[in-house]
Amino acid sequence: MRKNWEIKSLFIIIFYGLWFLLPELLLSEPEIELKCFPGNSRKCSFAQGEVCLLLLSSNQALKSVSGELWDKPVVFWGLEPEGKLWNAFIGSNLKQRTGKYWIKIKMIDENEQVFDWKSPVWVQTKTYPVQRLTMPKERVEFPPGVLEQVLKDNQTITESTSPINPTCYWQGKFEKPILGELTSPFGAKRIINDIPKSPNYGIDLAAELGELVRATNNGKVVLAYDGYLIGKSLVIDHGGGLYSFYCHLSEFLVAPGQMVSKGEGIGLAGATGSATGPHLHFGIKLNQNWVDPVLLMELSQMLEQITGQAQQGQTKKETP
Repeated sequence: MRKNWEIKSLFIIIFYGLWFLLPELLLSEPEIELKCFPGNSRKCSFAQGEVCLLLLSSNQALKSVSGELWDKPVVFWGLEPEGKLWNAFIGSNLKQRTGKYWIKIKMIDENEQVFDWKSPVWVQTKTYPVQRLTMPKERVEFPPGVLEQVLKDNQTITESTSPINPTCYWQGKFEKPILGELTSPFGAKRIINDIPKSPNYGIDLAAELGELVRATNNGKVVLAYDGYLIGKSLVIDHGGGLYSFYCHLSEFLVAPGQMVSKGEGIGLAGATGSATGPHLHFGIKLNQNWVDPVLLMELSQMLEQITGQAQQGQTKKETP
């Protein structure tokens, strides 16, 4: 009799245990599709110094999505209220070793269930143009005191563009900060006075002296600085590890800590620092890597269109 009771008790414990665990057992991992642009390819492949747009879609609503690549966080943003479409930007620097890597993605659904997923990404080699320039000797060969100042300037810019802010300030496409033509492309290898120098970590745009320079997107001014080579320079934090950099200005129109809107005037173009004439040096830093600003602007325009389509689709669903 006692043995039967023990068996019954065990059966009851197992039954109620399974009852409480049933919702957990019925949960299934979301079906994930990851698309990468440019190219709308399922194989995420981009070159040294390039930006890649990731679009992650899920068959289940997700509360949050986060990622990691090269031991750095990758910030994802939701594109529609249902939580089934997310995006992120990733990019490599000009010196990134080519080959296959893995981006790790963590997803949390509305029931607080955590799902880990990973996908391969490939970095390919890219050949950039070579530019030969002639400049005053004192702007190329630095005495110890000047070299110390240049290194300090570089450190200041690095520190101001390194934090990865999870808050997203930017919205829609990134726009050219000035209308001038491109005079020097991103990644151009520079030989100045026959001496190899660092490549162009941004782009150079033609400008008139005193021409208004506008913020490429919404953000927070984190640095207004006057450096030896870069002259009067501004750094704007757009959130998610995205920063924009504006050099050789003649005047600042904003101050650190100030929030700015896309298209708002932030400074006047000039020729301060090592500039041989008025122009704007414009850079984009993504997750501590300098990347091609032109490609970011193109991909952000594509993202704006995708976001609009997703929102239109959501509106149609809600309309009776």
